[in-house]
Amino acid sequence: MSVILSELPDVLKPAEFARALRKGRNFPYEEIAAGRLRAVRLGNRVWRIPKSEVARYLGLSDRDQGDPGK
Repeated sequence: MSVILSELPDVLKPAEFARALRKGRNFPYEEIAAGRLRAVRLGNRVWRIPKSEVARYLGLSDRDQGDPGK
């Protein structure tokens, strides 16, 4: 399974990020706490991860975000 960024929402919940990477539910929070994943905190408990940050985290360029067959 591969992550197709064009199919992801512009802003992901941590659970969506974890599901896309096939990781556990605590994985995004651990990555945010370690400074390896940038996210926006809304209020006390709500985190959102921009799709551009997912691309950066995965080491993808803008060209890599489209069709996986290219």
